[in-house]
Amino acid sequence: MKTEYTKMKYYHIILPLLVACLLGACTAEGPEIKDMKASSYRVQLGARQRDFSITAKNGSVSVSVEANCSWTVTETSDDSGAFSCSPTKGEGSKTLNVTAADNTTVQERKASYRFTTADGVSMDFHVTQAAGDISLNVSTESITFESKEGTQTATFTVEANTDWTIVKDGPADWIVEISPASGKANIGSPATVTLKTNSERPLNKQDANLIVNATASGKTQTARVNVSRAGMETFMTVAQPSSTMSELGGTQHIEITTNTTWSAAVTKGAEFVTLATKEGSGNATVDLTFMPNESQEARTVEVTFLPLDGVSQLQAVWTMTQDAGTLPAITELKPQSTSRTTAAVTYAVASVSELQSVFIEYALADSPEAFEAAEKKTVSGNKAAKSGAFSLSDLTSGAVYYVRLTVENKVGRVSKLEPFETQSQPGKDDNTPPGLD
Repeated sequence: MKTEYTKMKYYHIILPLLVACLLGACTAEGPEIKDMKASSYRVQLGARQRDFSITAKNGSVSVSVEANCSWTVTETSDDSGAFSCSPTKGEGSKTLNVTAADNTTVQERKASYRFTTADGVSMDFHVTQAAGDISLNVSTESITFESKEGTQTATFTVEANTDWTIVKDGPADWIVEISPASGKANIGSPATVTLKTNSERPLNKQDANLIVNATASGKTQTARVNVSRAGMETFMTVAQPSSTMSELGGTQHIEITTNTTWSAAVTKGAEFVTLATKEGSGNATVDLTFMPNESQEARTVEVTFLPLDGVSQLQAVWTMTQDAGTLPAITELKPQSTSRTTAAVTYAVASVSELQSVFIEYALADSPEAFEAAEKKTVSGNKAAKSGAFSLSDLTSGAVYYVRLTVENKVGRVSKLEPFETQSQPGKDDNTPPGLD
């Protein structure tokens, strides 16, 4: 009996101490138990850190655990399913490794884990993975439509990990449809974009750029698609003149028909014409002004048009001949005695250009040779008059005279010589008595 009593006495003393030891053997900084404080920080995360960050690519972090008992780690949240932790159970101090698949989204990803000891004490820690870069993939950099009439379509694909839009860069009215012109993140399921042109066949090549923008968190990734439509093959013609230019000169209109940019130059006869326009684009009218032709020879002008596209080996040549300048022609020279001492000289001249001078010379002479040697008198007329009359006085009665008419225009001068004889008897307008002249 004494022995049993002694054992029971020892149990009453040892059991409470054993319970207290068990309760304090594997806890975090814990509460006081029956006026005794449990052992402090016997299980904790290294450096007491609860929040960890990892990179978007090759993301991983080491989490140290300090413990002197067994424990487990469980995942409490991971919406992305991208995180993993190893090991998930152990005993004593260890290092956990938390990794995540590369983040191809433009959003942060998070996971939470709970560390639990064998006696049920737990602690949470959290891992945040940085957002990934913007990813934008466009299936082509260029699209070319043919040169033909009728609507044409073409497609390309857009794949991005964020919202995206397509806009035209500059004027591109001939692209009448872009569908769709925007979309959401679609990694793994590229969107097919359809382009549609109008039905016209352009003369010249058309170029436009489409800008694909993917935007997230104030940042933008851009891709460019060049879209072109071939124009007609380059052509260039000029309408040839159907007549010549007058010797007087004037302005001629040159009609050029082309589908490209061009230059124009006078390649022959530049010294007597003026070209109003030296460069242009497409169909145009070019004015060419001729100076009067003061020579007695016809002259030819040549204007050459060349494309400025740097590729086409075309040229168009326009030519026109300007009439030769003509001398004036004396169509009438009629000297006539009006009395024994007076005479009248009428004349008429044909001249395309203006006359520069008109005058007569006369002298008492019985032959052209004698006229050339004789002393002459000169009378000027109205230089602009192509017809008119001169009056002569103080002539000798019954004598032979020669009159020479000279007219001049810008081309040159011509003369004509005619004789006449004064009256020997008084005329009706002659008051001189016979024998007193």
